[in-house]
Amino acid sequence: MKALPLAVVSAAIGAAAGVALAYWSVGPSPTSFTPFASAAGGTSQAAPVAFPEVQVDQSTYDFGVMQRGAKETHDFIFKNVGSGPLSLKVGETSCKCTLGEVSDRPLEPGESTPVKLEWTAKTVEGPFRQVATILTNDPRQPRVELSVEGRVAEAVGLEPPDFALGSFAAGQAKEATVIFATFDQPELKATAEMVDTSPNREKYQVEVTPLDLKDVPLEGAKAGVKISLKTDGKLPLGFINDWVLLKTNVPKSESLQIPIFGVVEGDVSIRGFHWNKQSNVLLLGTVRAAEGISSKLLLSTKGEHADDIAFEVGKVDPPELKVSLGERKAIRPGVSHVPLTVEIPPGTKPMIRNHSAQGEDGVIELKSNHPVTPTMTLNVRFTVVP
Repeated sequence: MKALPLAVVSAAIGAAAGVALAYWSVGPSPTSFTPFASAAGGTSQAAPVAFPEVQVDQSTYDFGVMQRGAKETHDFIFKNVGSGPLSLKVGETSCKCTLGEVSDRPLEPGESTPVKLEWTAKTVEGPFRQVATILTNDPRQPRVELSVEGRVAEAVGLEPPDFALGSFAAGQAKEATVIFATFDQPELKATAEMVDTSPNREKYQVEVTPLDLKDVPLEGAKAGVKISLKTDGKLPLGFINDWVLLKTNVPKSESLQIPIFGVVEGDVSIRGFHWNKQSNVLLLGTVRAAEGISSKLLLSTKGEHADDIAFEVGKVDPPELKVSLGERKAIRPGVSHVPLTVEIPPGTKPMIRNHSAQGEDGVIELKSNHPVTPTMTLNVRFTVVP
């Protein structure tokens, strides 16, 4: 049985009307997946048709309180209670959040299969609701929405709650530490490494060191470890948003992801109306799908490489973002500008990419011939509504 990836759609709850509109407008896109069975033709009377009928044990599951960085999964059970084969297919999604599995083999009458939803609580404290859409060939229920919900709380036993690297110069190595403690068991086992999805995995070194109880700064702790993070001085320019995966023998904290924050500064900087220098993020706000938006920025380069700097666009997520570069213009010796345009074209489907439980930031990667910082990342936040 083959499994297909299932990206989870994020639904806005108790948020602004624009965000809610973005979620509710996301529906199945035109697809070759036909939700109706074919009836046999006849001149006098149509032959009986065997229709599938989908039944789900529950459409919503409450994870309760999740520690920030923790991962939870739940299996929704799909059953065919009809008389014809039931097909399931992943529906269109509006953001990149989590993964699950769905069988691509039709279910015969009476058969069941699990559909797994998985979510890692990478957001700040507060409520969340994640929704996934499954398309079926049940003519009475061609679309099934599954949701997981709950509340994110700061991880228990982490001090501080993240690796804060601050702002630092390109080429500079940085270090940060986090203490993890347990309050209910005297023996703590822990390992740590960068998450598999980190684009800069090889640029970090992570080490776990057991601590004497007297050196654990958390009151009531029974055991603790120090997690040390070091960079190699080769991180790309821009905002850092990476994660360390911590595995322990502590119940409810067997797997935690600890965020890394910081900003790498160098010879290349960004200017523009929508660019927020303090957070190092391009803030496009709420965009109407019919109108789109275009943001014109400048890549400003200074120093000995400014006169021959050349850029190219690397990876762009989501691909709906259109990114283009203009011709380099020499302002004066040692200073040059390159126009950069980031566009959400009219007609873009509704989506939420606003650094929240409803959707992570969009990311643009720029490459250059700069010998110290050959890559640069731009985080983009926006919501597309109908």
